[in-house]
Amino acid sequence: MGGVKDDDIVENNVGIKTVEDLLKFMEQELTYVNAHTEQNPAGEIRGQIVPI
Repeated sequence: MGGVKDDDIVENNVGIKTVEDLLKFMEQELTYVNAHTEQNPAGEIRGQIVPI
């Protein structure tokens, strides 16, 4: 099992620098995921991240 650490956040142009920043964006429904695979390099599964 893994986890996300501040060091895992890559440079971006939206102001997310820490996991705390990322969580704030997620809570505001401002995040999107696109999981890439070798079979589907453009994206296997993708969608908006929303809190439940």
